[in-house]
Amino acid sequence: MKLGQTSVVYFFSKFGSSIAGFVATFYIARMLGAEGYGIYALALAVLAWLKIGGKIGVSSAITKRVSEGDEPDAYLVTGLAMMAGIFAIAAVAAIALRGPLESYIGAPILSILLILLAAELFRAFTSAALKGQHLVHVYAVLDPVNVTMRSALQIGVITVGFGVGGLLAAYAFASVAIALVSLFFVSVALVRPTLRHAKSLFEYAKYAWLGNLKKMSFSWIDVTVLGFFVSQALVGVYSVAWSIAAVLTIFSKGISTTLFPEISKISAQEDPSQVSTLVTDAIRYNGLFMIPGLVGAALVGERILLIYGPEFVAGSSVLLILIAARTIYGYQKQLVNTINGIDRPEIAFRINAVFVAVNVVLNVVLIWQYGWIGAAVATALAAAVTLVYAYYATCEFLEFDLPLQDVAYQCLAALLMGVVIYAMVVLGPPMEDSVVGHATTVVIIGIGAAVYFVALFVLSRTFRTTVSRNLPFDVPFAQ
Repeated sequence: MKLGQTSVVYFFSKFGSSIAGFVATFYIARMLGAEGYGIYALALAVLAWLKIGGKIGVSSAITKRVSEGDEPDAYLVTGLAMMAGIFAIAAVAAIALRGPLESYIGAPILSILLILLAAELFRAFTSAALKGQHLVHVYAVLDPVNVTMRSALQIGVITVGFGVGGLLAAYAFASVAIALVSLFFVSVALVRPTLRHAKSLFEYAKYAWLGNLKKMSFSWIDVTVLGFFVSQALVGVYSVAWSIAAVLTIFSKGISTTLFPEISKISAQEDPSQVSTLVTDAIRYNGLFMIPGLVGAALVGERILLIYGPEFVAGSSVLLILIAARTIYGYQKQLVNTINGIDRPEIAFRINAVFVAVNVVLNVVLIWQYGWIGAAVATALAAAVTLVYAYYATCEFLEFDLPLQDVAYQCLAALLMGVVIYAMVVLGPPMEDSVVGHATTVVIIGIGAAVYFVALFVLSRTFRTTVSRNLPFDVPFAQ
């Protein structure tokens, strides 16, 4: 297997669904404005914390226990019962706090939010069952289909005049539809749930939850805390900036997803030299899209945000900081992924715990003092602190080379790209909220990306070799 090809396949499959998500975000932001999008983002933040126990704890345990092949039906049925219980507890708590929650969100939508919670937990269960029964390929196909279906439905409900409630209803419908399709592939016999199986699931879940909680913290803590300090409109602008930064991380996620099983397998065979090579490769290409994205955001961030509407242009500084935060976090994630791969989950647990604690504390303090800029800075600082921690923790178990030259080439190629983009911005037509203006922005981004990759191809022999090795045809001057 060529790991580079696998990462590229992952990238393009995720990129396709990201395009659908981008179109939906663009349309929602255009139709509802920053305030409407902010209400929607806060509703999703509340949803994320309501489903935390079922989705990031029990679902991971279901996948693990079912994949072991011992009494899979019992674990599936017991896991479903546990997730239903978690839903009931979350729903009762939310109903008891209906007033404060709806005031925080900015709209009376708790009822539809609870329907979405049930739908998302149901989808999480079926996804866990697919992965546990070694049907990851089915899950990999259905997941982007879910995003595309959700995006199409949300565009439809906005077009006919529904607001945030309609967006949540469309979200729920897509989740239930994909969950029902997933059930066609899942093999399960109805058996009675038992306390023994519940205990076994809980024993795994209590250790698995923190790594996933770190992801939740990275994705939602800033938006959650912002909801207490700033208007829904600013939350909407911040969330759009976050979604743009997220697109640049797809390739980095593809690398970590692809390399984890390889690191785990090689580590089990006690071959540290090969593990070290994989770690170096992961770091080498983690910033392949993030680094030029950072330069691009500094030069055309306002133009990109203008596509969503004039009121979103105010988030250009936040966009730049968030891309930096996600770049740093990407390197940290590659190292934590390595630590998990070499079977040192207790070390990864401590790094994740530090990240969650630092992220929460810094977000509260810096948002309180500096508003939404503080949220972006807090996320970047939390990622930087735990990157240093993860680096020294990894060095205790592995000797690996930092590919500083390759990262330097990426930075140099990005700077060359930046010169070209700056020239086009200065010499080209002014920024304006029109079809021509947005088309100009797309052209600038496309030319900039081409300049970056051509420059990197010329500068880096390693990059040329990697491209040649992973393409099905010969590339001229690749050696």
